Amino acid sequence: MAGVLGLPVALNSIVGGPNLSAPGTAELVQLMHVGFTVADPRGLLTPRLVEMVPTLENGLWKVLADGRMEMTFVLRPEARWHDGAPIRVDDVLFTAAVGQDRALPIVRPQIYEYVERVEALDPKTIVVHWKRPYIEADTIFGGSGTEVLPKHLLADAAQNPETFTEQGYWTRGFVGLGPYRLKEWVAESHAVVEVNPQYFLGRPPIDEIEVRFISDYNTMVANVLAGALDLTMGRGLSLEQGFQLQRQWQGGRVDMSVGGAPLSLGPQHRNPDPALVGEVQFRRALYHAIDRQDLVDSLLGSLGAVAHSPIPPGDALLREAEAGAVRYPYDPKRAVQLLEEMGLTRGADGAFRDRAGGRFQVELRQSGADDLEQKTILSVADFWTRIGVPSDTVFVPPARQRDREYRATYPGFEAGTVGNTVSATDLSSLRASVLRTAERNWQGNNRIGYVNAEFETIVDRYVVTIPLAERKQVLTQIVRHLTDQVVNVYLMFIAKTPTAIASRMVNVDGKTDAIVSWNVHEWDVK
Repeated sequence: MAGVLGLPVALNSIVGGPNLSAPGTAELVQLMHVGFTVADPRGLLTPRLVEMVPTLENGLWKVLADGRMEMTFVLRPEARWHDGAPIRVDDVLFTAAVGQDRALPIVRPQIYEYVERVEALDPKTIVVHWKRPYIEADTIFGGSGTEVLPKHLLADAAQNPETFTEQGYWTRGFVGLGPYRLKEWVAESHAVVEVNPQYFLGRPPIDEIEVRFISDYNTMVANVLAGALDLTMGRGLSLEQGFQLQRQWQGGRVDMSVGGAPLSLGPQHRNPDPALVGEVQFRRALYHAIDRQDLVDSLLGSLGAVAHSPIPPGDALLREAEAGAVRYPYDPKRAVQLLEEMGLTRGADGAFRDRAGGRFQVELRQSGADDLEQKTILSVADFWTRIGVPSDTVFVPPARQRDREYRATYPGFEAGTVGNTVSATDLSSLRASVLRTAERNWQGNNRIGYVNAEFETIVDRYVVTIPLAERKQVLTQIVRHLTDQVVNVYLMFIAKTPTAIASRMVNVDGKTDAIVSWNVHEWDVK
């Protein structure tokens, strides 16, 4: 028995609408469906529907002289849909066509912006032609809305855009290629999946799994403590609830991984108030004033680490680039020195004044309802006040969470984790073309308003640099720029997605960044 802290509304993110990221949806889908590849606990892609992951070394990933790319995938011929139909190259071609069809009311996956065309070489070989190099090209048809679709079940429906997303296929009629097949779907209640005995990687040991949809934190914890759940999947449980389970639960353990995107303070770069926030030396001074190790120790215990850059601790693939980070050790005296060098002076009350002698206050805003964010900004405000920088904490009320203009025009710093990684998607969000402005109806991925032409050039080079050694060199430059210019104030990596795992579960691991159900075909019970 498993539980997800959300109400999944569809089993593919292209038709999920505003709830496409409901907690637990990706984990639930992975019980029933597999893509070309899946990320393992090391962060490396491992093959599923294909015989090999394309690389430059094996010749399946080619960078052409004119700057385009070709990527070849060879399908496993033994893979079959849950209704018995074999997977065909036509299914892949159909999936690509759906993902690029602007007449269909779907969420179009961003990766297709780089794709020139997809073609079949023979009954089991697919070649993807790319307009230009793209470092995450090998993830196509592996997730993020590019999961392979069954042409024999959806081709007719795709001819009617008005009703395409209303098909029963997306929920109660789902048919996948994974180790389990859907047996029962009850909206806002639960799903039951049963073993797929013909799964091409072998019959899974567990015959049936029920996944309950639970929308309340306390109910989820109570179910775990009562023994009604063997496993929680997906995000949702807070660190505090994870600690509670660790202390009280005798029937299992709580796994947490330290990594992902660091909790950070995003400065307002576009129209800061006070204007001092827009000056890099002011941001450097505030950085030195924060005792981040104290934040980790007091708020996270052993379940966290200080963040010096967006690169997580223990990331073997990227750790070399972390050497490029400019570090800001806790040093209140240095913080004060930097402020004084800017021409700022203290008033009789010990608080700094701006260059005109006026009072100012720096706002620290909590972006969501996360308790850790609240405690963090309160602590940071205290550190800044100690050096003479008055700070005001603001907790965004639920009624304003969806107010795009309000969220885009915060004056000082906003706490959060969104967009704070070195993925191609997150780095590309720091562009002038995706600023959140009134002209764009306050939409766009550049939530902090940072614009720098030199940085955009480096990112452009990064996302097209395929050889890993060269890519790491470019990433080192990116990390250097992000930290030297204090584009974000990186605070700490936190243990994320607490996962409750009953003692009787075997081969389930929640200590990695991989989706917990990545190896569901190997799960077993004692």
